[in-house]
Amino acid sequence: MHHVARNSRGSAPALWVLAGVLAALIGLHLLRAAPAEAAVVSRIGGLTVLTASAGNEDVLVILDERNEALFTYRTDARQGVQLMQRIPLGELFAEARARSLGGP
Repeated sequence: MHHVARNSRGSAPALWVLAGVLAALIGLHLLRAAPAEAAVVSRIGGLTVLTASAGNEDVLVILDERNEALFTYRTDARQGVQLMQRIPLGELFAEARARSLGGP
């Protein structure tokens, strides 16, 4: 019998990239007042960071591989940095899978 070795987390680099893109799109959708422009994408250890400008505010999206979560922050001069959304990646991909199969 032949056994196939699998990653215990079940993740692939392409899925992490997709999660980052989805996070950016979510962040930009939430701040739709002005067109947004991606500025910087960096990878530091288990974190992938994307910044974008959205008019008077900036958006910061962090993909945390250790905790398997996506964080979206907004920044502005008056209120500083505020967490807008934390999305567990398992839930994000489960929801995307359900939608692709015609679910809610």
